Amino acid sequence: MTSHCPAGTYDANYGQDSSIARTQLQRVFLIAGIILIFAAPWYLGSDLLTQLNEIGIYIIVASGVFIAISCGIVNLGQAGFMCIGAFTSGILCSTAGFSLWGALPIAIIASGLMGVLCGLTLSRIKGFIAAVVTIAVGIIIPEMFMIILPMLDLPAEAVSLPEGISIGGKVLGSQGVYLLIWVLVLLTALLVLNLSRSKTGRAFRGTRDNELVSEAVGLNIRRHKIVALLVCSILAGIGGWLWACHYSSISAGAFRFTLSLECLGIVVLGGMGSVGGIFIGSVIVLGIKFALSNYLLPWLEDMFMTGPWYGVLPLGDLIGRLGGITPLLLGIIFILVFTFSPSGMVGWWNKFKTYYRLWPLPG
Repeated sequence: MTSHCPAGTYDANYGQDSSIARTQLQRVFLIAGIILIFAAPWYLGSDLLTQLNEIGIYIIVASGVFIAISCGIVNLGQAGFMCIGAFTSGILCSTAGFSLWGALPIAIIASGLMGVLCGLTLSRIKGFIAAVVTIAVGIIIPEMFMIILPMLDLPAEAVSLPEGISIGGKVLGSQGVYLLIWVLVLLTALLVLNLSRSKTGRAFRGTRDNELVSEAVGLNIRRHKIVALLVCSILAGIGGWLWACHYSSISAGAFRFTLSLECLGIVVLGGMGSVGGIFIGSVIVLGIKFALSNYLLPWLEDMFMTGPWYGVLPLGDLIGRLGGITPLLLGIIFILVFTFSPSGMVGWWNKFKTYYRLWPLPG
């Protein structure tokens, strides 16, 4: 039976320790959160649903980065793996008559193979060079598709899918696509939780913490790095496929290198040791991007281009380049969070809970 004290909750067996929700209050919040998420299409507008769709896709893709980091791999090429999943689906649907469901397994295989190839390389190198390899993957793959698409008589700017995803012959609308994305989000969260608590997950963490010790106790660290990149790339490929399902049009510009940085920032911002941190980090990062693009930038443009400040300050060229303000502000936020809470938002929340449980006792 779970015991309670002012400093926290303590478990009496492994089942309680490994449960997703450890207390009754946590179970209530978890169930209420799931209900609110799946009821969202009936009480939110289309703009917010689109934002929630992007958050869900980012959660799936960032979960792959979480797996790679748990094995000691700093993956900065997740946008490349995602690009493979998206464009494989788009090419098959546009040129070979595949449905999106038929393209899904091939997209998973294609992104998974690239993950294995990347894992074979990373298993032989360490440190800074390993991160450079993943950066190369994230930059080269979108450029590669820009060359391949014209060879297939497809526009390099954007590939349009002939029809949306369907179930039982009925094409899913925006509500159906939303529900599909969030069902896969929950399945991904369960997969990552179970993998983290499995023998393989413990081997990942051992490889990350000390490769020499892991090898000394008999762990095959090369194999574990390959498996980690395989899972990481498959989740990115699924995210790319969902991107194609959601937008019905894909372009290489959507998978720029900054997407990889955002996914890495989501994991670190939320908390590298927590699956829940992926959800928190995705909401924060995508929420900031949404607020900047829909509120702050239009307000600045109205003020300096057409409003009372027009012509007062020579800011026309600056306003035209304000698209770069999003990664700038995200970078500032990341620096502040990492400085004051290196364990991310989840670590800050845990410290806060410990503080109010012990107050007014001295820390």
